[in-house]
Amino acid sequence: MKTSKKLLRILQVEPLEGYHVRVFLTNGEERVLDLRPHLRGPLFRDILLDSHRFRQVQIEHGTLSWPTGEDLDPDVLLGTDIARRVMDVISGEAI
Repeated sequence: MKTSKKLLRILQVEPLEGYHVRVFLTNGEERVLDLRPHLRGPLFRDILLDSHRFRQVQIEHGTLSWPTGEDLDPDVLLGTDIARRVMDVISGEAI
């Protein structure tokens, strides 16, 4: 029988300079993440153009989000197994 792993989520966030954030995770880790590569498209345009808006990042259900509704999936940001499986499917590899 396969055991399920608990999903890794973000407990706390601290905005830093240059679109970086320090995150504190449910497994006790602390990481600094560069969000710039993930802030693409029209949804994130205002956040990229206004550092004050970027600094309004908050946590909602273990996910990075902003008061205006934008969010970033923690599985993608943190490189968990789920993110790797999704990337394998996107790149055409079998799971």
